[in-house]
Amino acid sequence: MKIPISIIKILKDKSSQLKHPSYLFSFDYNKLNFRCIYLATNYTLLITTRSSNSIAWTTCIDTDSGYIDTFIPNDCFKEIASYVVENKKVEGFFAKIQEKLYESSNDKNITTSSNSEIIDIMKICKTTDKYVYEGDRPFYDHFRRVNPSNDNLKKIKRIMGFDMYKFCIGNSITIVWNDSPKDNSLDYLHPEKLQKSILSDIDK
Repeated sequence: MKIPISIIKILKDKSSQLKHPSYLFSFDYNKLNFRCIYLATNYTLLITTRSSNSIAWTTCIDTDSGYIDTFIPNDCFKEIASYVVENKKVEGFFAKIQEKLYESSNDKNITTSSNSEIIDIMKICKTTDKYVYEGDRPFYDHFRRVNPSNDNLKKIKRIMGFDMYKFCIGNSITIVWNDSPKDNSLDYLHPEKLQKSILSDIDK
């Protein structure tokens, strides 16, 4: 599933005029209600269900190609498969998210999220999927100057976005994660500022 680069750029440019650089939207898909937060400075999505047993996960947009990562952690997938899988594929579900992002790029009345709303969803983004690196630790904690593993890079991309992913590769930076939020857990919402801070600490 692909988002045109022009739409990604519009969403980021519009976010600079918002109180918070995010887009909050909801939609029903096969009678299950989903709530999404698109973080425009990171090109990442927080996706959660609005039900008595809510699940949540993060995904990202590759800013070089525009493709949305359609990976869903296994434990989340089991909960929603009967709703999101059609003809053994999840493309229809992600096409709905694509449609909502298109709408957001043209909408003058944008609903944004607060940091507390982001934190609340991130608390649900814990997974037992063995293919998710430290799935029980969704929160950014600090960095270390060491080459990141491939598994950690996948997590960096899905949570912190494609720019931070490339930054960590280029500067041999790995991210250390925590199971609970701290004051700096959302520093990555301002990736350029975080990158400058990391480079400054390295140079000391």
